[in-house]
Amino acid sequence: MLPAISDPQRVLLESFITFMRHAVAAQRKRDKKARSLWLEAASQLQAADAASVVATLNQLIAQQQFDAAIAIGETACELEPDNAVLLFHLGLALQLTERHADAIPVYRRALAIDPDMSSLRNNLAAALLRCDRSSAEAIGLLERAMEVTPHDANGWIN
Repeated sequence: MLPAISDPQRVLLESFITFMRHAVAAQRKRDKKARSLWLEAASQLQAADAASVVATLNQLIAQQQFDAAIAIGETACELEPDNAVLLFHLGLALQLTERHADAIPVYRRALAIDPDMSSLRNNLAAALLRCDRSSAEAIGLLERAMEVTPHDANGWIN
């Protein structure tokens, strides 16, 4: 007899993460067919394209399911390493769990891809300041963000 499943949503989410991790493993082996099959399996549970994964990350972050958001974010970023929006959301999930030092290289990768994303610059600066209150780099990032988007309240708050 099978044990009762107390939270079907959790089981589906964990299965989605597992399928995505298998896709990453296949990608590392340069096995395009296996990668495609694992992504197809994942997409049977929920959409696995980048925009849908970002929506899932936003939902998980809003529900404070940070471990799941980080697991999906890390996996999605391995599958699409040049997607600044995915990197931004992974960095945000890391930051919200007080893992500021872990968020910094993620934000830096995203900033190298999309140097015009002001919210990314703000979050990187905030992470840097949490690690070093006198960070000249953080101050420079905030100054640059305020030049680009002077009406962005987050830049003034940071």
